[in-house]
Amino acid sequence: AGTNTLTLTETGTTTLTAVNLANVTNWAIWVLASNAGYSLTLNTANAGTGALAITATAVTTPGNLSKIDAAAETDGGTIALTVATGALDTVAAILTGGSGSDTLKFSGGGITLDATELGSVTAWETWTLLSNAAYTLTLADANIAANATLTIDASALTSAAATVSAAAENSSGARLNYTGGGGA
Repeated sequence: AGTNTLTLTETGTTTLTAVNLANVTNWAIWVLASNAGYSLTLNTANAGTGALAITATAVTTPGNLSKIDAAAETDGGTIALTVATGALDTVAAILTGGSGSDTLKFSGGGITLDATELGSVTAWETWTLLSNAAYTLTLADANIAANATLTIDASALTSAAATVSAAAENSSGARLNYTGGGGA
């Protein structure tokens, strides 16, 4: 895949299904470049056995990032999705990782996300807090599958604090690992 970049610049709402994306291969990076509505359901060929980085930091309006679903990515490829935290405020976006070791990256910080807002965030092995800003995250039961581990990496928080509550997590054998920074 190399470093090929596919840029999607939309003005309205775009829905792309796994069928629509079936022949979109050999792109290492996808950029959702406008603050528009996006709903993407990936196909197993999108990352293949390699890696796919999706950057959605231009999507900042709550509700515009309604779905990024990589559940069909079953052949070991990894997905790294970077989202603007503001896009998740007050809405429950469907953000689903694939079968590989996938990372969800939160850019922006300075936000509180509750279990309702995070309730449809599933199948990500790592969450990375990218900005040195305050985060308050209340995990939902669906965030960590049974017998799975979620690692939250807050090492970028050199002076700001992060608060994470996993009180709602009831999945059998679920584990939470947390790495803090100087402020976290």
